[in-house]
Amino acid sequence: KKPVALSVWSWPHQGVFLDTDGTLLNSETVPQELANSASFSLGVPGTTWQSAVDNGLFQGMPEDCVNSQELMGRSGMLCGSHLKFRRLMLNYHQPGRLEFLSIWITNKATNTSSRAHFSKYNDKGYQFVVPTKQDYWIHWDVFNSETNSAVKVDPSKIRIHRPDLLDDSSYVYITISNVQEQHRYEVNGRSTTVMNYTKIPDPMEQDVRHGDAFYNKTFVP
Repeated sequence: KKPVALSVWSWPHQGVFLDTDGTLLNSETVPQELANSASFSLGVPGTTWQSAVDNGLFQGMPEDCVNSQELMGRSGMLCGSHLKFRRLMLNYHQPGRLEFLSIWITNKATNTSSRAHFSKYNDKGYQFVVPTKQDYWIHWDVFNSETNSAVKVDPSKIRIHRPDLLDDSSYVYITISNVQEQHRYEVNGRSTTVMNYTKIPDPMEQDVRHGDAFYNKTFVP
């Protein structure tokens, strides 16, 4: 019987195994039914195996990832080496009503989402892993099962911290949408420039620095 270098995942964003030299995730270690479903090459550096629990970010991405849940009953995702992942953490979120709620991370390009739960072990906040070169909308799970309704609560303060390092060819955008119009926001201690952006600048084409922030007051999605 071939060895299987796979784990069973228990919660969202639990971890990522990154094959750095092609020996971890290849035809000799990955179950045949999973390997046959992959449209990308195995046994190459950069392939990843990670948790797919409560994680819909990879739905509709057969050319990028294969979900093992349907094939093997394991809540894992095998992804090709062309996808780059980075971890982000969020805490210091206010107001207090949001403190212990889960958050949704929604890919604005694909409209797919993943949930991350609050944990005191994550510096009293959240940690999540996302593919790079995407814009993610962060919003809190304010659904009330007793009233079967949800009332949106705008975050007045958050902190994004401990991001994994990115190279010059990668980026991650985090978007927060608010019902109330504000004059400006402070991001990482710096005030945003008050401009009506209808499109987020492309960091590959424009002079965008790490930590830059943009505010769209026109309420254009």
